[in-house]
Amino acid sequence: RVKREDDLYEMESAEFDIMKSQADLMLEQSKIVLDFWKTKLKNINKKNSLNRRMDQLKLQALRSQMNPHFIFNAMNAIQHYINDNNKKLANDYLSKFAGLMRQVLENSQESILPISDDLKALKLYIELEYLRFENKFKYQINIADNIDPDYIEIPGNLIQPFVENAINHGLLNKQEPGMLTINITMENNFLHCTIEDNGIGREQARKIESKQYKYGHKPAGMSITRDRIQILNEMENSDLAVVITDLKDAAGSAVGTRIKLSIPVEAEF
Repeated sequence: RVKREDDLYEMESAEFDIMKSQADLMLEQSKIVLDFWKTKLKNINKKNSLNRRMDQLKLQALRSQMNPHFIFNAMNAIQHYINDNNKKLANDYLSKFAGLMRQVLENSQESILPISDDLKALKLYIELEYLRFENKFKYQINIADNIDPDYIEIPGNLIQPFVENAINHGLLNKQEPGMLTINITMENNFLHCTIEDNGIGREQARKIESKQYKYGHKPAGMSITRDRIQILNEMENSDLAVVITDLKDAAGSAVGTRIKLSIPVEAEF
């Protein structure tokens, strides 16, 4: 009888161990599932937060493109041509200005767009500044033969702020007429946009800017663009990058600036 009781005890103990093991396994599995959903929820919240921030930056970028200062300067330029009785230039400037505003609004509807659409707005902007400053600089846009600008898509309005910076802070402060060159190439699934000017250089430009913006509002276009690039990289785990090179002559004097914007064309922005 004692042996039978021992056998029953051992059986109950074994069953208890099995039940305990099963319970421990269920708890461990539940913990794994819970951790999975906690991580997933955290990632969803982070992505939603990044999406909200990106929407804010896109709106700020649009406001930067259509800022009152730029519009005021455009209206002044048109008035100047009218006062000089230069109807042809007045009509030309007004037509380009209207075209730019329309293109900017159309481009703002999309997160990504063909390079051709982005370049339409960029060319109109450059042409307006070229006319307004009366040949203060020349410009050239080169697109490599292996690029189909109607097919390859990029995030909109990433290039223009760098071009604005090159014109306003590099070339317009130069005594003699300057040169702006934009080269768009493709290599290893990266679209490279290289913006080069032979202006006064960043160091001298910063000294002038510190005086100009001491009591005024500093343009936010570059800051907005840097934030957009950072968030695009976080959202898509991409390698969108900007490299800025100060150009110098043999004596070490500044002779311009080169900006290289590299955009992965396979990233799903």
